[in-house]
Amino acid sequence: MQTVYKKLGLKVIAFPAGGTGGQMGGWFKKEINSPEDFNGLKMRIPRFGEDILQDSQLFRIQKPISQVFDPDRSADSIKENLDKGTLDAAEWISPHDDMALGLHTAQGIKFYYYPGWWEPSTTFDVQVNEDAWKELGQKSKKYQSIFKAACYQTHLEMLAEYNTKNSIALQKLQTSNIEIRRFNQEIMDAAKSETEKYLEQWASGSNQYQQIFKEVYEEWKEFQFNIRQWSNHSNYTQIYKLPPEF
Repeated sequence: MQTVYKKLGLKVIAFPAGGTGGQMGGWFKKEINSPEDFNGLKMRIPRFGEDILQDSQLFRIQKPISQVFDPDRSADSIKENLDKGTLDAAEWISPHDDMALGLHTAQGIKFYYYPGWWEPSTTFDVQVNEDAWKELGQKSKKYQSIFKAACYQTHLEMLAEYNTKNSIALQKLQTSNIEIRRFNQEIMDAAKSETEKYLEQWASGSNQYQQIFKEVYEEWKEFQFNIRQWSNHSNYTQIYKLPPEF
């Protein structure tokens, strides 16, 4: 991200300083068994996932209420719009934060699906003015090291806190009337296919942002392939089952 910001001429240096951990797929009033079940659905979802679910011939959720300003994106309006029927489904973050908004008590909500494939997690960053960062380093490199250490420690602590609170919230949900379900393989396969098309299209663009995206995307794809080979063998669940073939 530091490289991306530099190429965009933003004159800031970013450091990771917080993470949400795994995110869920959202709250639904009806059962979702196929990509076609998304057709016409009025769903609150951020732009990346919204683009894929709207433009795909498989999913085709309903267009936003307003292309200019859609109030249903704001966190404090999600439950209200679910209650009123303005929305049929909505995603936010994960059990702890979702329940803090009362989404599990929204009118007509019956299902809580996972995973949030369009936003598996979120990383927050602290952005420091480039000149201020250089000035800090001129005073002492130790100050820069202290700042970075504080950011990284905050990142780890927040991630640990989210994991703990989400595990507690999930236990509460499991004793409620909400059905917690995983999107089935047909949906996940379709989502993977449509996401890859979307990313490849972005990477083939010619403007500055798309060219920078292409650089990140190509490197990320290689990393993704390599890390999955390792995680298939190192993941805790693999203690109980053989890893898939390469």
